[in-house]
Amino acid sequence: MKKSNRTIIVCFSFLLMGVPIIMPALFSNINGCAFGLSTELTMAYSVLDMFSVDSSKFVKLDFSSSNDGTSETCTLKLRNIEQGANQLYVNVDFINGSLAYATVESYLFSGRYEASQYKPPLKAGTPSDNVSMARSFLQKYRAAFDLAYCDAFASVLDEVSSLSDGMEIWKTSQNFVLYVNMTSTYIDFRWKYTENGMLAFGKSLSISVSTSGYVSAFHDNWKFYTVGSTTVNVSKEQAINESLALAKPYMESVNVGAGQIESLLWLYDPTESGEKQSWILYPCWQIYIEFDPPYTLPSGAAMVAYSVSMRADTNEVLHAHPVGIKGDGGQTPTQTPINFYLFILALAAVFVITGAFIFTRIKKHAK
Repeated sequence: MKKSNRTIIVCFSFLLMGVPIIMPALFSNINGCAFGLSTELTMAYSVLDMFSVDSSKFVKLDFSSSNDGTSETCTLKLRNIEQGANQLYVNVDFINGSLAYATVESYLFSGRYEASQYKPPLKAGTPSDNVSMARSFLQKYRAAFDLAYCDAFASVLDEVSSLSDGMEIWKTSQNFVLYVNMTSTYIDFRWKYTENGMLAFGKSLSISVSTSGYVSAFHDNWKFYTVGSTTVNVSKEQAINESLALAKPYMESVNVGAGQIESLLWLYDPTESGEKQSWILYPCWQIYIEFDPPYTLPSGAAMVAYSVSMRADTNEVLHAHPVGIKGDGGQTPTQTPINFYLFILALAAVFVITGAFIFTRIKKHAK
């Protein structure tokens, strides 16, 4: 074999070796993934145990994790050993390193892209009724993370008896309210924090039980929130009057009047929609002033109300703006992540540099 040919083969070998090295690293940046994180993988399997799924019936197909700096999302994909058409997806979310949300989605594939919900195999001894399944999950979750509030949540389940489609149940106990809602597909058990007659919709724990007979999801924000204040210094009448004064300039500019006015006093985190959430709750008034009549824009969209949110302890206005409904049904176009372009440039650079080197070697030996 000629020396020049050997040089070409060696160069291309390094190129082929380099692509598998650079591509996973770059693709991990595209997705924000950190592959092979044993802690998150272990947690995903722990979730299966809390959901009473028999993990011994499955083998792992894939595992991925993405992190945005505050929250992390992991997905574990499994295949049923005994029934290959049955696949299980375990989705786990963490906030500041603490388990916050998890779902188990079980599918039975009848074609390449056609799938239906399917009850996964459960561990022996798993309760068969909905209330007992919710209680069993709470007991396992409490034991795994030493969360004492789960004991009180489990105890009030004794007051929930028969459930039927469309039924809603409210149970008040200590510093929380248990809300139970049953539909044709799931039963939702949700514990919401309450103090001084004010609900905190964010500080809650929920468990969803599929009517197929297994726990399918849970969400726990209870442990993240603290209460900064429950003192109410602004009355309902004062909150409404101030909201009307804030809405008046806009309402006059579009020639609409005030219709029905709704008010809600609740515990709310003013930083919830910000970049960095404080997880501290304060009493807030939410005032909703309906327009009479609604104001229709040339695009077909309609402005239907004016929304005001203010602190009930300090009278600080958190937001005040009109509320509208889209008329065109359009969607915001998605954008290609900048990391994808970086990947393309980096990969192109590998080929250009290697190609230039090969060309130089060929030209040199051709002389």
